[in-house]
Amino acid sequence: MKKIVYILILLPVMITASVQAQSAKQYFKAGEDFAKANNYADAIIQFTKAIELDPDYDKAYIQRATAFSRSGDHKSAAKDYDRALAFESKDEEIYYFAGNEWHLYGDNPIALDRLSMAIQMKSNFLEAYRVRWAVNMALLRYEEALEDGKRCLKLKEDEKSYYNLAQVYEKLEMYNEAGDAYRQSLRENNRV
Repeated sequence: MKKIVYILILLPVMITASVQAQSAKQYFKAGEDFAKANNYADAIIQFTKAIELDPDYDKAYIQRATAFSRSGDHKSAAKDYDRALAFESKDEEIYYFAGNEWHLYGDNPIALDRLSMAIQMKSNFLEAYRVRWAVNMALLRYEEALEDGKRCLKLKEDEKSYYNLAQVYEKLEMYNEAGDAYRQSLRENNRV
């Protein structure tokens, strides 16, 4: 008899949770469709509804962050990537995206933290090094930017790596090294 009472009490709760989860997935799918059509305002609305119905829907936070980013709202994008980290704390890509968005928003100390975490998780993460280089340059941390620039060059000898390194050398008043790096950047550019 007690089992029947428990079932009768729990059944509506389970059905409601199932309907909400299904609705969250439907809103998520609609958000994806809007995003594919480059309609980011409506995508954000749909992802928000999915999150309201299922606050633990990590993919909805990530997709909404992407939509915010593409619509130019870097602060909201960064906050959503940070929320996604609560569910996916071992994902270096999310740390990278959060760091990049914080940098684009202009909050470089937070960006530095997120990018350093991404690099700690994946030591050959070229794009994270490149954004962290830009963050260090913005924070006038030229020695750290030099280290990131050299690491980028080790990971990929290309025009951008040489150019970024040249900029740091120039800030550090290492003009011979800057000139060499600028020339190498031009040589790499001519190879393309």
